[in-house]
Amino acid sequence: MAEALSDVFSQLGDQVDVKRMDEQQRWQSSNKEDMLKQAHLSDRMGQVAQRLKGLTCEQKLQWGLERKAASNKLYSAGQWQQAADGYLEALMGLDMSGDATQQSQMNTEIKIPCLLNIAMCMLKQQQWSKAIDLCDKVLEVDGRSCKALLRRAQARMELDLLDEAQDDLRLVLENLNVSDASFSIYAAKLSELQKILRAKLKQEKQVYTKMFGSGRLYEDKQNHANSGVIGRIRSWIRTVTDRCCRRKKNKST
Repeated sequence: MAEALSDVFSQLGDQVDVKRMDEQQRWQSSNKEDMLKQAHLSDRMGQVAQRLKGLTCEQKLQWGLERKAASNKLYSAGQWQQAADGYLEALMGLDMSGDATQQSQMNTEIKIPCLLNIAMCMLKQQQWSKAIDLCDKVLEVDGRSCKALLRRAQARMELDLLDEAQDDLRLVLENLNVSDASFSIYAAKLSELQKILRAKLKQEKQVYTKMFGSGRLYEDKQNHANSGVIGRIRSWIRTVTDRCCRRKKNKST
């Protein structure tokens, strides 16, 4: 389908006016790139469906895990878009028709990890809005996902959605558990995003100062932010640091 569509476009040239019908049966202007992407996606979905035809739910799960593992290698090699495409294929192969146990396994081993990984690929390619959309989908399944909240916060900061980013960091702070196996990773990322947020707030203050002189209007906003989420993050980091120091001291004695 994509190949045939590409041939048609090449024959018509660049001046063709492309239209498509939306869900309300209305004709809307479109562009060749979007239509080709949709055609490629449709082709890939058909190929995946053909490949998985006749497989059991367990076999489809195994295929998805293999695609995810292959995509992890592409990600490690810095091939962000190719990795994202592989994760997407793994998602296309999801079979949610099994029992509750199988559906839960599909979610925890393929759906959530692949959505998070595609979001990370979008962050690497500075596609902030797409990263936010993907994190939203993860949070629909797992509203306490620290990875999704941290990645969404990062994307929101890049779009200067600072209030929303602070909300995400607050939720991370509420959900983070010291006993979590990935605690140190989350804590480091939380601290990193805190520094970025402080820098952006400072930059925003400078803009307000230039616009309004003293910057008093912005000082109230910044003081409120510092006494809120950022202040809580600072306090939390100090608490965790003190706790770790006490543990080391106890072990040494």
